[in-house]
Amino acid sequence: MKMTFKPLALSLLITSSLVSGQVLANTDNEAPLAIINQLQQNGADISVSSETLALFANHPKLSGLALNTEVELNYARLADEISDYTTPLPRGSQLEMSDFERQTLTAYLDNPADAVLAKFLALYYLNRSLVNEWLVPSKGQALKNSILVDYFFNRVDELNESERWTKRLKKMNSAKLEPYFSSVNLTNNEDKAVHQQFYEAFNYDESSRFETAAALLDDFAQDPSNVFTAFLNKAVNTWIGGEADFDDPSALHNFLIASYFSDYTLKMAKRMESAWQQDDSNERFRLAPILGGLSVMDRGWLAQLHQDDNAQLALNDEHRQWFNLHPMFHSFTVGASFFTSTENFMEGFFAWGSVLTTTCPEVRTCLDRPRFSFNLLGMIVGYTDYLVKLGAIEDARTLLTYRYNPAFEFENWTIGQEAWLHRENNLEAIAERYHNDDPTDDPNFFFLADRKWGGQTSTCQSCHQAQNRHWTEEEKAQVMPHTDDILTIGTWPEISTTWYGMSKNTCGGAPTWEHGDVYTAGDVVQLNGMKYQAKWWTNAQWPESSGQWDVWAPLESCTVAL
Repeated sequence: MKMTFKPLALSLLITSSLVSGQVLANTDNEAPLAIINQLQQNGADISVSSETLALFANHPKLSGLALNTEVELNYARLADEISDYTTPLPRGSQLEMSDFERQTLTAYLDNPADAVLAKFLALYYLNRSLVNEWLVPSKGQALKNSILVDYFFNRVDELNESERWTKRLKKMNSAKLEPYFSSVNLTNNEDKAVHQQFYEAFNYDESSRFETAAALLDDFAQDPSNVFTAFLNKAVNTWIGGEADFDDPSALHNFLIASYFSDYTLKMAKRMESAWQQDDSNERFRLAPILGGLSVMDRGWLAQLHQDDNAQLALNDEHRQWFNLHPMFHSFTVGASFFTSTENFMEGFFAWGSVLTTTCPEVRTCLDRPRFSFNLLGMIVGYTDYLVKLGAIEDARTLLTYRYNPAFEFENWTIGQEAWLHRENNLEAIAERYHNDDPTDDPNFFFLADRKWGGQTSTCQSCHQAQNRHWTEEEKAQVMPHTDDILTIGTWPEISTTWYGMSKNTCGGAPTWEHGDVYTAGDVVQLNGMKYQAKWWTNAQWPESSGQWDVWAPLESCTVAL
């Protein structure tokens, strides 16, 4: 028996609205039975088996969720003032979601190998996606949900649980995404109003972070050619996800959106450099040298969530390549990423220390600027954490006396002061936790916060907020360019995983499809676990959106290299 529904009429999947950055939902219409009833009432476009619908109805994590408004919070590790101390950060706003969405996402995060939940969530977000964009308050929100849909359908594929209807809906959603991520003529205007809104939130008024994230999505939906807007979509979501509460499931949204946009921005920056190499009147993307390590951190969280060890190893190697290209910036990303790793700890130590022991050129991380400022206090406390974990306690104690240097202006670093003094007052206790042969009670690194899922995340405010420092408007507007030897990447490291942090499929060695690359008849590429062959010349059409009469012919699914 087959149950059918029209994907463009899933009006009861969710009846939510976005009001001032808050998602307000009608949980009765979000309940699985209500969704299944709606599916049964709709017409015949895509078939869903009664077995699949029964799995939704009978899933232990979906049954009755709408009636359960009590969300169990896990704060089991908040008892030890040394082991559980995290750098305190201000937060003046919070994105709300319905109890049903929160609990369903939590259930998925508790078990991301649950294909039934992945299918359900793909349908859940499909109704507010570009496929049904007239039901969504803003096109940016619809775009975000289409990215979430793409993720959940990709997870279904990765778990080898695809069905005909999942493949068809995935293709339909991909076709809606394609126009936004296939711009032929790229732009790089950095002076849009929404960019200034980001600077203000990121450096001065953190309470507007959620409104800024929504505004950046809306702006990109209106002008998807702007590479800088794409980068800021990545940046704001990395920030929000990294500072989410310990068990806030919306962090998954943030890291997926950040990872999707960082993957896209990397590819567009590479295109821009290629165009510049052909004609130096073209622009390069000035933030290209810092993209790689930031992208690795987003995908690394997702790889840990999926428990994909091969992806994590590949990401570590990719990260090293970016560090070699721009060590002054990636000293931070490598150092923060490798601090908790037994195998890579010393590598992270030397990377982090390179910033403090090198006479810095005019590049980021070394200098403090009002636009994308970097917190010198944080770099010192981070090095202190490395020294204590290494066992050099007296060196750490000496380093902490640097706060008495008048040129340091310790009183102006308001966010990091408490964390600094916490280490001064508890240095021996912190060292004891690191060296008691029990890694479960190791204290937190200055820039990292614990997460219930996916490993620790990097926090941005402790590095980028202006705190008690002040600059003129002219100083804020000053752009600090990279030197030419850093700005030109040349040999770009290969993106080592899928955009959502899974091991890449081998596909018999077929190269990954890249927008802007020229393909001719007979060329074979891979994309998201599928191999395609070009029928004729192309350089822009997305393989996943190709129909029977289009340029790309699907050949076969691919297996993951183990």
